[in-house]
Amino acid sequence: MTIYGNPYPASVVARALAYARVESVVTVLGPVPHDEVADILCRADLLFLALPRRPDGSPGGRISAKTYEYLMTDRPILAALPQGENWNYLTDKPGVWLVEPDDQQRMTEIIAELAAAKFAGRPRTFDRDHLQEQLSYETRAAELATAVRAGIERRLSGDPARHRRL
Repeated sequence: MTIYGNPYPASVVARALAYARVESVVTVLGPVPHDEVADILCRADLLFLALPRRPDGSPGGRISAKTYEYLMTDRPILAALPQGENWNYLTDKPGVWLVEPDDQQRMTEIIAELAAAKFAGRPRTFDRDHLQEQLSYETRAAELATAVRAGIERRLSGDPARHRRL
């Protein structure tokens, strides 16, 4: 297993891997230039999306940017995250396994299933072409531009009630 984007000192990583007894099968690498990320994602056997439970149990309010990047590939996604906006968004997406952040048993089962398929010469991939336009940078940028324009128009309209809702 290879983990990319590690910000921690090598000594901390080595200690954690040794403690977990996985140093012979896990490689931890530092941050990767953004222009290399898509290639790495497209070569992966499994993409892991992990988000912690929120201390207050709230659903939050944002979709992780990694969610969109992962869905732009045809790779299996193991999403270990709490119930909420990311869970809801990913529920009907092909090739996504949703588990609670602490459900190690289910994560183990999913990884074993996907590994068995790969070792049998049938690695799992998933057609997400129907999501490409929805997830593209152009579409996401246009949505942001629309929201910004709407905010400016509300502000210019002088409607105090509308201004407070921004």
